[in-house]
Amino acid sequence: MDLIIKLYVAGFLLPFVLSISFESVFIKNLSYIACFITQVFLFLFELVQMRQYGLEYFQDFWNLIDITQFVSFMFLFINKLATQFSSDSGFEIFLSAAILFLSIYKILYFVRIYDGANHLLTVVSCVVADLKSFILISFALIFGVAKIYQVLHMGVNDPDQVYSQIGSGFIKLFMQTYKLSSGDKTPPSLDTQMADRLKGSASQGVFMFFLTFVWAVQQLASGMIIMTAYGLVLQSCEKNARILSLLKTRTRAKFNEENFQIMNLIRAQPTFKAVFFQIDKNIKKDRINMYEGTAASIEKHMEQAENTKMTIAADEDAQRAAQAKLLAKSLDMIDDLAREVKKLNVKMSNSKCMYNQE
Repeated sequence: MDLIIKLYVAGFLLPFVLSISFESVFIKNLSYIACFITQVFLFLFELVQMRQYGLEYFQDFWNLIDITQFVSFMFLFINKLATQFSSDSGFEIFLSAAILFLSIYKILYFVRIYDGANHLLTVVSCVVADLKSFILISFALIFGVAKIYQVLHMGVNDPDQVYSQIGSGFIKLFMQTYKLSSGDKTPPSLDTQMADRLKGSASQGVFMFFLTFVWAVQQLASGMIIMTAYGLVLQSCEKNARILSLLKTRTRAKFNEENFQIMNLIRAQPTFKAVFFQIDKNIKKDRINMYEGTAASIEKHMEQAENTKMTIAADEDAQRAAQAKLLAKSLDMIDDLAREVKKLNVKMSNSKCMYNQE
């Protein structure tokens, strides 16, 4: 698998970057031919996996990335070589950017064979999976605030003309709202059309009041959301740290499976490797019951043990409170008896004195 990574980087990623970086048609042709050979060679491995898994192959997200990248590059390769790189349409630019993005994304997948990268990327993927709902809600809130700004005719603060190429006014407001949520403290203002329309009228103050109020609420809410996100990230890291070794084992099993398929395509592998390949396949198939289910059971038992400890502690506190109450009651009874004895002694002393007087 290490050789596959080096082949992918040296045979596809670097030549593709060179084809984008240089204007020489000769260099572009050589780079695209190198990329084509590498893509066809790697696509043979994808065909092996398709044969192995059938329709299940297309249920894997990474396999879909491989197919998308291959089809996109084949279209770009035929078009560029047919026109000798004279065409540069917007669609071709988009395809080049998409292929480059997918290539970097694929490298991040492959480098997980190394322990350090596997640890980091596994943690990041788990955190992102745990925060999906939070991220969607955050973007929904930004979208809603941007619509409020649009209703209130908030102006877009863009002195450097960063948004000049964006035709939609709402998208500009959405970008500015996102920037405000990220820590920008630029005060709000009305757009030019509304400012000219309300100039000199009392309505201008009303608009600015509501606009400033929404801006202030957004600033406060943004700080709270950022702190919440920080806490959720820490919570997710602590939760996944318990099963991190199992997640890394699952990743290594996936790579062992693909490595066997690749090596077996080049040369028939010994039987013991096929046995380990089957074991890795079973690990992948039964990971929930065999590993993640075990981890969940352990966590459940630990939680039950913790609840039992809390119940025992509560019972002990109740027993100590009852003992303290009985002790206080006993002391009160002793005090009552002491007072009664004192009264009897006084009566006996009085009776004795009266007897002596008689």
